[in-house]
Amino acid sequence: MRRRDMLAGSGMIWTVSLPNGGSGHNTAAGSKTDSPPDTAPGTEIVATIDFIHEPDQRLRGTEHVRYRFTEDGGVWIEIHSVSFDPPVVRDVSYMLDSNFYPVECYVKIEADRRFAGSGLYSVGKNAVGVTGRNGDGEPVSKTFAIDGPVKSIVSHPVSSDILVSMAADRSKPGVVSRTRGAYLTSADAYGRAVPEWKESDIAVQFIGVESFETPLGMVEADHFLLNLPSADGGYEPFEDLWCLTGTPVFLGAYARQPTSTRYRLRSIEVVNGGSR
Repeated sequence: MRRRDMLAGSGMIWTVSLPNGGSGHNTAAGSKTDSPPDTAPGTEIVATIDFIHEPDQRLRGTEHVRYRFTEDGGVWIEIHSVSFDPPVVRDVSYMLDSNFYPVECYVKIEADRRFAGSGLYSVGKNAVGVTGRNGDGEPVSKTFAIDGPVKSIVSHPVSSDILVSMAADRSKPGVVSRTRGAYLTSADAYGRAVPEWKESDIAVQFIGVESFETPLGMVEADHFLLNLPSADGGYEPFEDLWCLTGTPVFLGAYARQPTSTRYRLRSIEVVNGGSR
């Protein structure tokens, strides 16, 4: 069964809280939402995201992302992400299967206006292979053994953070749990050391399904909270994420201190509708 078909049958959970600075707005429990974008095979959704620094409303960057839903139930994602502070340019493409787990991921990074590495990650049953170039331009070819499925590859554009949540357990709202099978293409917080391979220690909490305001109107959104390890051995909340329910389509995010940045949709549109 396709993941989005399975999630479509889950019960609706309404919440009404929104962290300060969130990029959308909740409605009261049971409020009506507009028709969401279609995700039938062949559908393409294009979005532009602005990075707004909360304290001074400064534009920290912008990101363009395109989703194309495929006949096999998966999705192809193309991302062009530009951060002004710090100066980082990320060009990323994904091929996700019907569970929205990665099959292939390509990453190219420019940091401080210089090439900082590239890598093509190919996911196999027992290993992940990566070929590319390091920051010095030298060829790199590595193979990394894996123990269990690769459920997400985070390549550091903000919209790729959603992919960690695709592996979360939606049947346990409010429970914070370490997400196994989530990996990073760089240990650097801004992804400036490609091609690397590091298992993520992020823990994910599914908050619930909310009515979320977008340029397309109110849509149903899955709300997740990413948590990072804390000094006392537990976890502390870092980033709220909203995606079109049952899909990896980004709708909004808010990274708490010290980042204090709101990631807001400037635009989102269906440029090529699919057919059922």
